[in-house]
Amino acid sequence: MKNTRLAWSGLLCLAGLSCAGLAMADNVRHGMGAMLPKLRQPVTMPEVSAANIASAPPSSVDLSPWAVEIGDQGVVNSCVAWTVAHDLAGWYANFNGESVNLFAPMYLYSQINGGVDKGSNPMDAFRLSVEQGIDTEEDYFQGNYDWNDLPTDDERTNAARFKPQLFKDYTVLFSNGNGNGGSALSNALKVALANYQPVAITLPVRPGFKNMSPSNPIDRDDSGTIRGNHAVLAVGYSADGLLIQNHWGNEWGNEGYGILAWSVVEHDVNQAIVATVND
Repeated sequence: MKNTRLAWSGLLCLAGLSCAGLAMADNVRHGMGAMLPKLRQPVTMPEVSAANIASAPPSSVDLSPWAVEIGDQGVVNSCVAWTVAHDLAGWYANFNGESVNLFAPMYLYSQINGGVDKGSNPMDAFRLSVEQGIDTEEDYFQGNYDWNDLPTDDERTNAARFKPQLFKDYTVLFSNGNGNGGSALSNALKVALANYQPVAITLPVRPGFKNMSPSNPIDRDDSGTIRGNHAVLAVGYSADGLLIQNHWGNEWGNEGYGILAWSVVEHDVNQAIVATVND
């Protein structure tokens, strides 16, 4: 179904009601945890390779074929770490044909949350990834929900082993706690995605986002009550909006994916960051 994520309009199917492990049912709180950005930076266009599309992106792009399996952050406020470690690092691992593609969100989150489960700053997650690398999910014995215990020396050593296949730098495309990036932000996101650069974004969660489902596939809510700030990974776009990969389990959206209407993107997205990977 990955290659049909952008063909949702009018799609109806039965929503499953099962809940496995820590996957959240609708009446249980999902973790969020993206801190509102303090940095104020107007929209900056991403750097693009001469071999790729320079400035006129196509009408639609879908990078989800390289996405890793949908994650589930449970009730922990670790969305930033899931976006960077699980979704983004995993996407690049698949895109570049690496044998290891699952990295440990708690390796990052435990080091950037200040010892409390109250969320984190996306830029801190990117900085740490560049400096240390990220341990693998298989090696990180604390699992995906222990936000308190720090990595061991052995886990830090293993994380460093994977630096060569991870990020060498990152670029902030937009940052403003009030959002309102407008059409300039939409264009920057399209250019990045057309150049095979998934984008980590943060935005307020309103009822329209929380209630996305196969029969309600597009979030058009840019005025409902804000319930928190959340980080997700943008992996495509179409005329309908921005295709995102979330980490609230397969029960949310269309098996873990959703579409943000362009009106929501231009009004609500308050930060957008792309990574540069090592060659």
